[in-house]
Amino acid sequence: MNISFIIITGGLKPKHVKRLITSIRKQEIPEYESIIVGNVDKLCIDPMSLGSTVKTISLVDAASKGELGVMRNRGCREAQFDNIVILDDDLLLTKDWYKNLLKLQDTESFGNYDILTCQVRVPDGGRYWDHACYQSPKNGHVTLEADQDDDYLYMSGGCSWLMKKHVFNKIQYDSSEIYNMSNLKDYSEGKHNEDTYFAQRCRHAGFKIKHNHSSVAIHD
Repeated sequence: MNISFIIITGGLKPKHVKRLITSIRKQEIPEYESIIVGNVDKLCIDPMSLGSTVKTISLVDAASKGELGVMRNRGCREAQFDNIVILDDDLLLTKDWYKNLLKLQDTESFGNYDILTCQVRVPDGGRYWDHACYQSPKNGHVTLEADQDDDYLYMSGGCSWLMKKHVFNKIQYDSSEIYNMSNLKDYSEGKHNEDTYFAQRCRHAGFKIKHNHSSVAIHD
C-alpha cells in the first residue's frame, strides 16, 4: 500500500514534526511521501535532513489564520498516491501502525472502505475521538466502542485517518479559497466545524467510513 501523509503545522512544534516524520519512516512503507504544509519556515528544519520522501509547502498566511481546510486541501492536491493519511503535527504513529493496516487489508470480511479511521490514544492511555459520531439521533456526540457502528461517523482533525484519493477528488474541505466558507452559519452557531462538515458531505456523497482499531496513533 502506497501512502501520502499530509501533515499540517503552525510551525511551533519542530521537535514534534521531526518525531512524527521519524515514526513514519520507521513503518518501512515501500512507497510513501510526507507533505508538510503550513508555516514550514518557522520550523527551522532543513528538508534535506528529513529525507527525500519529505516535501514542504509554505502557507504562512493560512497557518497564521488557523485555516486548517486550506492547508489540508493544498496538501491533498499535491498527493501522488491513492491513499492519503491526514495528520496534525502533534501525532505519532506507533511502530506497528502500517503492519496492522496491511493485516486489516488482507481480511476479506472487513470489506471495502473509502475512509478509514484508526485508534488514537492520548499519553495517559485514554482514547481521543478516533471512532466517533456527531449529531447522531441514537448516540449523540461520543467516542464509540471499536465494534459499534453509527450512520453519523466523522473523522476528527488530523488524527491519522486515511482516505482514498477519489474521496478528495470529489469532496474538499470547506475553506475561503474554494467554497467561500459556505457553512459559516452552522459554524457560528456551533452546529458544525470543518471536520464534522467535511465528514457529513462525505457521507452524503455515499462514501463508506470504517474503523481500524488495530493501527494505533498517539495524540500528544
